[in-house]
Amino acid sequence: MAATVFKIAVSRVNRAAGGFDSHALPPFLLPYFALCVELAGRRYLDIYSLNDLANPDVIPVHNIVRVAVSKNRFTLAPLDMEKVQRILETNEPGFPVSKIGRRLVLTGSTAELQAFFAKYGDRVFAAERSFKKRPAQVGTD
Repeated sequence: MAATVFKIAVSRVNRAAGGFDSHALPPFLLPYFALCVELAGRRYLDIYSLNDLANPDVIPVHNIVRVAVSKNRFTLAPLDMEKVQRILETNEPGFPVSKIGRRLVLTGSTAELQAFFAKYGDRVFAAERSFKKRPAQVGTD
């Protein structure tokens, strides 16, 4: 799969305007790295905080998001850990699973986790949110 790079700027919500107002407030960039991977015909972002890598007291956590990209839309579906839990109650994952407090942590190898998402990727994500591409502003690349 060819690499696709997106510049994503997050803006605060302007509730008076009834949605996102990316013109009124300057966007802020989040210190995250994302790797795009394709498994079983679906694309995923493996996202982790760059801040965690700089802190020796923090175990880096990867967040998995299913993505779809079309000409002018970017669609995201975050991993739903309750759905993952239901899958794990009836299916052997084939890799270690831990709990930290009430949080479920998938601790398999990259290959094991990729096999899990290739098999269950259509059943373990929350509702999709779609974002419309906005024309680039001159001088903001």
